[in-house]
Amino acid sequence: MLTLDFNLFDLKKGHRVLDAGCGGGRHTFRALMDPCDVWATDLSTAELKNVKLGLWDRNNQGFIKGRCLPFKSDIFRLPFPDGFFDRVIVAEVMEHLHEDTRALAELVRVLKPGGKIAVTVPTCFTERLYLSLCDEYFHTPGGHVRIYHPHELAWKITAQRLKIYAVSFAHALHTPYWMLRCIFGLHDQTALIPKWYHWLLVKFTVSPTMTKVENFLNHFFPKSIVFYATK
Repeated sequence: MLTLDFNLFDLKKGHRVLDAGCGGGRHTFRALMDPCDVWATDLSTAELKNVKLGLWDRNNQGFIKGRCLPFKSDIFRLPFPDGFFDRVIVAEVMEHLHEDTRALAELVRVLKPGGKIAVTVPTCFTERLYLSLCDEYFHTPGGHVRIYHPHELAWKITAQRLKIYAVSFAHALHTPYWMLRCIFGLHDQTALIPKWYHWLLVKFTVSPTMTKVENFLNHFFPKSIVFYATK
């Protein structure tokens, strides 16, 4: 389940890539399908363990062309010199951070001049919808702390002397899923209808037909928005 459109990210052989707040590693795994060097960082030890397991599995299947170092790190104090990375990915992270501008400045610091960064956040439409259905959505420890209007995020990106060159949208089929989670209990993993819808997502969203359907629906109610920018 990729949020980035890698056709817009222009990975090249030998690129150094930072996946900041990598979670379970979905974008890391995709980047490694190109011969890149990827640093996957997260604060969650459990998530980094999942990344390592995923790397082992995909390497055995022959999907890995690059090299990867998963490591635990604070996004506000990255252990790299200025201009170290050719590409930086920060997917579904900024909405969790109280000091988002500070985090973005640190990510820009480690990006090379001419390098590219992709920043993804939930859309303001879906976030306001979920908040209207469930107060817990914004009152869960480690959860979202802000709703981004696209103009606000664009301004914060350009304030870092970055130039936005593309915008894309993703995950329209996940919009109803989280709506159902909010209606039937955000933390109730046994609720039948959300569980059934999740099963459909896992089973069918990998098909080319459903990908085309979701790409069409992304024009109307996407779950995520992605800004691509150069330094």
